[in-house]
Amino acid sequence: MFRDIVLAVLALSMAACGTSEEGRSRSSAPAMTAEGLLFGGDSCRMDGDCVSNACVLERCLGFLTTASWPGRERVRTALHNALAEPGIQRGIREAAAEILDDPEADPIVRGRAALALGELPLDDVREMLSRALQDSDEAVRFFAAAALYRAGDVSGGVALRTWAGHPAEAVRNLSAALLDEGPRRDQKPADDSTQ
Repeated sequence: MFRDIVLAVLALSMAACGTSEEGRSRSSAPAMTAEGLLFGGDSCRMDGDCVSNACVLERCLGFLTTASWPGRERVRTALHNALAEPGIQRGIREAAAEILDDPEADPIVRGRAALALGELPLDDVREMLSRALQDSDEAVRFFAAAALYRAGDVSGGVALRTWAGHPAEAVRNLSAALLDEGPRRDQKPADDSTQ
């Protein structure tokens, strides 16, 4: 009888811990991939089930698929923390550059790709982001300026300041907030005499 009780308690304990739909224990970390960080898409029950740390309606969101700025900032933290792995860096660079360079892709997603590239070492992405400052799509130009500025590049700050006179209040507010925030903490401030 004691043995049956112990087995029943053990079975209940295991059931209470639960597993995700893929059979992975909820407490185990998801596999870190560039695709997961950028696109999301996996099934989830809570933020910790996602490499991006963003679970919405039982789907992981990635940097490119997160619609709100605050949500994307949370995913940006996960993305930034994963960049210590060279394979992740390479995967982010290749996927984001492909999207940024695709004129058929949605301009907002292309702009988000520029922001993702801005998380990488500046020397690796400066040329791509500088080209994007001349893009035909306004969203791409804006987010390329933001990415360069956050990464510590003077040209990004200069370009971002031009958005202060934009007709849309949301764009003016976002550019002002980015300029107030300054470059990422891990970057040296830009030597910009126009500030």
